[in-house]
Amino acid sequence: MNKEKQEQILKNLNPKEGVDISKFITTHKIAPNQYFIFKTGGPHFFSKCKNKDVVDPKYLDLSWPFIYNTKGKKFKIISGTIPKIRATAGYIYCRLNHADEKREMQDFRNAAKENFKEVNKEYEFAIHRLVALAFISNDDPKKTLVDHINGNRCDYKIENLRWATFSENSRGCAGQKSDPDAVYEIVNQTLWFHGKMAEYEGAKELYNKQKEQAVKQLNFLETFEKELQNETQ
Repeated sequence: MNKEKQEQILKNLNPKEGVDISKFITTHKIAPNQYFIFKTGGPHFFSKCKNKDVVDPKYLDLSWPFIYNTKGKKFKIISGTIPKIRATAGYIYCRLNHADEKREMQDFRNAAKENFKEVNKEYEFAIHRLVALAFISNDDPKKTLVDHINGNRCDYKIENLRWATFSENSRGCAGQKSDPDAVYEIVNQTLWFHGKMAEYEGAKELYNKQKEQAVKQLNFLETFEKELQNETQ
């Protein structure tokens, strides 16, 4: 994200609308008062694509949920990423610091000193799940998964998310540096990205039925021919 776009987002930011992620994440001890998630007003991962002519315009506007990092230096706005190795899955992830746990990280920028420095451990979270936990109520303990209503896993706007059971979620349906253009090219070829999974499932079901009927017909013909041969002998 360029400096001008980040300044535009920060200018329109209302701190009262943000939710401290450490308040609702129970699986890990996230640094308190550092990460605040907002309902809208941020960029999408695909807005980083260089070839914007091929990107759907909805991914280029500032209308997406986002995370504000109060301790960020150069980059304070977190819009997540899709590693190229995981592009076909389509889920957008972000990495957040643990409050206490540390790890050693190799520092290539300071060759004069030791090449390792101590930093906070990071944990990976799916942004669509953070959005649901922060802004979508869930009174049903059986609904533990977050479903994308239109089937598009890159669409994590609040109106496209709902809590679902395992069966409901299943019906709704690259460890390297991420390249937004390469990822967009991959996910753009998937059916779920265009909301066509239902059509695919319907076609698949019809194909299986037709295949089953064809197998039955073939078995019938084989049996009929054998009986016919026995009668003529």
